[in-house]
Amino acid sequence: MNLFQTLPDDIKKYIIPFTYKTQPIKLQEDIIHFHNSYAELKLILLSQYTHVQVYDALWNWFYLRYRSYNRIQHLAECSSCVTTLSGEFRCTSRNPKLRAVWAILTKEERNSFIMFCIEYQHKFPILSQWLYLHEDTPASY
Repeated sequence: MNLFQTLPDDIKKYIIPFTYKTQPIKLQEDIIHFHNSYAELKLILLSQYTHVQVYDALWNWFYLRYRSYNRIQHLAECSSCVTTLSGEFRCTSRNPKLRAVWAILTKEERNSFIMFCIEYQHKFPILSQWLYLHEDTPASY
C-alpha cells in the first residue's frame, strides 16, 4: 500500500504542497539569524548565567525599550510548568521560553539585546534581578 494514500485528504491538499514551496527570502533570513544569534547569545550569556537570569534580563530589556510587554505577554504562560504533589507550582525549564521570546524578536531587536548585554555586562546581574516591578507585567518565573 502506498503511504501517501493513507494520509488524510486535508494533509494531502493543504500541508504537503506547502512543504514543497520555497519560503520567502525574508523568512529564510530570519530563521538563519535566529539560529546564529541564539548561538551568540549562548556563547556570550548562557555560558556565564542561567537561563532564568537571561530570560528575566530579556523581559526587563524589552520593558525598558518599549515600556510594555504587549508583543510578548502571551509567552508568560508556561508550557513547561508543573504543579508538584505538594501543590507547589514550579517551572521545569526556561530554555523553551527563552527561545520563544527570542523567536518573536526582530533581527534588530536580537542584535540590540546582545549589544546591550555586552555594553552593560558588568551590570547584567542587576538587570536580570530587576523583576517586573510594574503593575502591567507578568508574574516572575
